[in-house]
Amino acid sequence: MFDIYAEIVNAELKFPKSDNVSPQLEDLLHKLLDKDPNTRMTLDQVFEHPWIKSGGLVRQKSKLIEVTDDEISNALTFAQISHLKMKLHKIHTRITKKTHENVVRVKSKSPTAKTEG
Repeated sequence: MFDIYAEIVNAELKFPKSDNVSPQLEDLLHKLLDKDPNTRMTLDQVFEHPWIKSGGLVRQKSKLIEVTDDEISNALTFAQISHLKMKLHKIHTRITKKTHENVVRVKSKSPTAKTEG
């Protein structure tokens, strides 16, 4: 138990490399989790931190893509996708039922099934 406490008190704070944690957020967390209460960030400083002032938004590089009218006209709507999923589910159910019926029929015709019963 003392080892865990010693790690909390003495270990350096490290963050795993991630695209989800911006350098500003990492800076804020380091300052909030400063082990020295004399240098730890105050609540007023938190509200003035750039990450908080930006609304916690991480500016990421974005790539502009162009979508053609042809692509838009050929795109499926949510309703169409839902309808297709429902049809696929019905087909899957029928196939499963037929497969089960065929297995039962084959088992009932097998010589081992007749001799065991």
